[in-house]
Amino acid sequence: MKDFVGAELEIGDIVAISEGGSSFLALGKVKSFTPKMVTIEIVMAPAKGSNRSITKVSEIISRFPTQIVKVHLHVGDEATPIEWLKALYS
Repeated sequence: MKDFVGAELEIGDIVAISEGGSSFLALGKVKSFTPKMVTIEIVMAPAKGSNRSITKVSEIISRFPTQIVKVHLHVGDEATPIEWLKALYS
């Protein structure tokens, strides 16, 4: 399955998605695929009601592959929001 820009998606990939009608992006990990959708665990998103703070969450959502973009980050399974940010800007 391919993302919005045509990158091949695999289980465990880090992806950026628009979260719930927000203008902010969340980061998540690909958990599984259905014939048409990608199941994603959101792992980092803006805190509710804030455009500056970031929180680690564990919410499972489904999106069409054209609604997500693969991001090349290398973080551990138990990474904190600070570790995610360091990986984003390194």
